[in-house]
Amino acid sequence: MDVPAVPAAAGTTGVTQLPVWMLAALLALTATVVWLVAFDNGQASAALDHTGTFLHEFFHDGRHLSGAPCH
Repeated sequence: MDVPAVPAAAGTTGVTQLPVWMLAALLALTATVVWLVAFDNGQASAALDHTGTFLHEFFHDGRHLSGAPCH
C-alpha cells in the first residue's frame, strides 16, 4: 500500500532553520565548553566550584577523553 506524500508549503525546502540568536548562543556555548575542556587549567573550575576539585577533575577527564594534551 502506497502512502501519499504530503506536499511542502510553497517556498519552503522542508528543512527547519534555527534563528540567528539561537545559532549564536549555541556557538558561544560550544566555544565555552571547548575552552573549559582544552585550555582551562583549573582557574575557572575553581571559581565555579568552591572545593575546586569536582569540576577540575571533570574537565581534566574531558581532556583525556578528547585527546587534548594536559600534562
